[in-house]
Amino acid sequence: MIFNNQNLNEIRDELKEVLKKYGDEKGLQFKLGGFRFDSISFTTSLKVTAAGSQEEAERLEWEKLAPLFGLEKEDYGLIIIMNGEKVKLVKVKPKAKSYPLVCENVSDGRRYKYRLSEYVRKEIEKQRKRS
Repeated sequence: MIFNNQNLNEIRDELKEVLKKYGDEKGLQFKLGGFRFDSISFTTSLKVTAAGSQEEAERLEWEKLAPLFGLEKEDYGLIIIMNGEKVKLVKVKPKAKSYPLVCENVSDGRRYKYRLSEYVRKEIEKQRKRS
């Protein structure tokens, strides 16, 4: 078989079906990464998480990683004002040196990356006092 975009899309769809069925049986969620390929081989990544809400998994990850950034476990889900919008703290990414903070816009659910600047820290501190 020679790999190309068309047959890799078919393979991806079939893999998703098989993984969904297996995940439903075992209580797991699977997420396939992008495919990289040449004519005779392809690679992809596969992220496997315990079924349940993504929010619960992110909260647990936050509790583990937040102290590394000078944040508190209780800051998860804290709503702050950024660029005139209400955003909720949802994730920290240790490998993202420039933009390690991920926030979700309360109104539309979009996610944005932020620096842990002095402004952001002051906003977090201000909201902690209000909570």
